[in-house]
Amino acid sequence: DLLGLKGSTDVYDMANDPMYKAGMGTSTDGGKVAFFGQRSGTTDTAIFVRTPVVPGITGSPPPNTTPAQQSVPLVKVGDTVQGGATIQKFRQGIALRTITNTSKQEVAFVAEVKELDGTIKTNIYVSVPGSTPRLVAKGEDYGEFAPGLTMNKNGEVAFTAKDATGVANVYKATTPGNVVSLTEGSVNGVKFEAPSINNGGKVSFTTKDGEIG
Repeated sequence: DLLGLKGSTDVYDMANDPMYKAGMGTSTDGGKVAFFGQRSGTTDTAIFVRTPVVPGITGSPPPNTTPAQQSVPLVKVGDTVQGGATIQKFRQGIALRTITNTSKQEVAFVAEVKELDGTIKTNIYVSVPGSTPRLVAKGEDYGEFAPGLTMNKNGEVAFTAKDATGVANVYKATTPGNVVSLTEGSVNGVKFEAPSINNGGKVSFTTKDGEIG
């Protein structure tokens, strides 16, 4: 019971869900845990942020706080995102950060959304409680996103995506208009998997030859 959810009203089938099998169903930051789940009596998956009770630690919930009270939903299937589309399904990968000089948590995630014209697209978003999820990268600008993503304390999101020819490259972004390609034209054979970004904005990744960039 890694998340301390035994007996909680937040339920998810971690044993069979592909996100958890792939190690991409949770993300941690400063003792807080983001995870995919479903509240009892609902069928819609949400992203929750849980702050476990740790006696003596500043910011920890009171000892009598229930698991459900420790878990705050940030975004769920059916929510409207920037541009008016609605979330249909979450894809593999989630990243969590605490916004500098605040107590607010922000999550980055990949989702399939239904646009206002009915088309289905896959995009990367970030979201904080009480706000509309903001677009970070549009799937239509790439061929396909690799499973997983990472985010640093500055809100930079790193991800891997294939171009129209099937070649994988690594990127970091904060908005669709602020995307930096880190490997196009300079690195060959990037593995189709999530990279890692540190708080200085440096991104590491692996090539098919086993080299680390």
